Amino acid sequence: LQFLYLIECVQEQPQPTQYQMMALRRWACVALVVCVAAEDVIVDPKHDNSHLTVCTSDSDCTAQRFCSSDGNYVNETDGTPLSVCLHKELFSDFSGRDLATMITVFVCTILASAAGIGGGGLLTPTYIMIGGFLIQEATPLSHATVMGNAVAQLVINFPKRHPYVEEPGKPLIDYAAPLLLLPPQLAGNALGVLLNPMFPPNLLIGVAELLLAFAIYKVFSKAMKYYKEERTEDKAETIAIVAGDDGAGIDGSQYGSLGQARRASLSFTVTEDQEAVIEAESKVPKKYVLLMAAFWVLFACIFVGMKLAGTCTDVYWVLFCLLYPVVLAFVYVGVGWMKEQNAERAKCGLPPVRGSLSLDRKTLIVAPTLACGVGLVAGMLGLGGGELMAPLLLELGMVPKVASATSAYMIVWTTSSDIIHYITTEDLDPQYTPVFFTIALAGALLGRHYGLVLVQKYNRQSAIAFVLGVLLIVSMVLFFVRALQSPAEHPWWPFNNPCAGSG
Repeated sequence: LQFLYLIECVQEQPQPTQYQMMALRRWACVALVVCVAAEDVIVDPKHDNSHLTVCTSDSDCTAQRFCSSDGNYVNETDGTPLSVCLHKELFSDFSGRDLATMITVFVCTILASAAGIGGGGLLTPTYIMIGGFLIQEATPLSHATVMGNAVAQLVINFPKRHPYVEEPGKPLIDYAAPLLLLPPQLAGNALGVLLNPMFPPNLLIGVAELLLAFAIYKVFSKAMKYYKEERTEDKAETIAIVAGDDGAGIDGSQYGSLGQARRASLSFTVTEDQEAVIEAESKVPKKYVLLMAAFWVLFACIFVGMKLAGTCTDVYWVLFCLLYPVVLAFVYVGVGWMKEQNAERAKCGLPPVRGSLSLDRKTLIVAPTLACGVGLVAGMLGLGGGELMAPLLLELGMVPKVASATSAYMIVWTTSSDIIHYITTEDLDPQYTPVFFTIALAGALLGRHYGLVLVQKYNRQSAIAFVLGVLLIVSMVLFFVRALQSPAEHPWWPFNNPCAGSG
């Protein structure tokens, strides 16, 4: 409307005002951008173009990339724009590779959501190998896709109930565990990002492969343990049916911990005090969520401030040192609340909830330390924290159904902080990002819903752990293949100064 009004004014006035001419120029630029966007132009969300390949024609570029001039990347001698290989736009030149990438992402998010992880270990290689993105472009896009996956899982998991808690049931998501684990994980991640440039890339890749192999071993060990317990529980139910009994007269101790928990929930009678505690636990603990949100806001502000200040600047070190007292303070408050809740449960004679973290001294030291280690490794290696946090939750004693739901809940917090950073640095492509976010949302809604339906129908929580193990194997293979594709970029030596080249 403003554009049409300006044209009418210019037609009526032989001498248009300076404001009208400036406005017309501005609208002419908008029109030019719209016209150019309708052609086969390329997009470059990154302002740091040092990773781009200089070219003279499209034949110099790989699939999905075209040779084009980029105003952000100029010749250092004369200041003229250089032609570089930039990724094409999505809608102006939709290709078979785009379709293949979409289908692969959809399948990956279905499988990842069933296991309760974000799937970054699958998505980033997909964007690189099929989508034609560089690692610097694929990483933000992968985080946005993981965010869509995590949001969908949260929607599905939110109304679900814990499988081994008295009616009306505790939420499936363990809202208390992230208070103990998530702040140390994010603090470790910040340290890992700082140390990443220090170590030779091939050494980091080797460490990543070893850690993933160890996580795979632990996950399959837990999966086999739960599978054996489920088999013994099936035998118990079969014996009860053959005996013409509903199971109430069977002790169940010989049928494994899963069988004991289920029989206890079926025959448990509660007092008024116990009923009050159970009723309170059946609701989402708002103070836990609010405390987590408060920490997230502080962490996001500190993290973005560190990024904007530049690595190793004075402001950077002040914010970096401030992060760890904040982490300790929030963990201290969270653990205090968790102890109060456990004390109320024990006071009225209720047993500990199966699948929740114990708060003994060993756990209070080991769990945050391991969570910090997960964040450190994820930050150094560029891995998604969910791929390592889900195995950690299983190792700490959570049953697979609860561990997967809690892991997805934690991914919402961790990934959203990354998204805030990418928004401030304008690293998210405006076309690909919303499309793949939506695809992940749809895939995860489908995968998580039917995954839980099948687990409930066949009483096989172990299936979640088995799927997680398989996805970790695929991630490990893809990580290795990605490293082989560019061996020259991954030296074993030397070690570098993490502050080299910083302001």
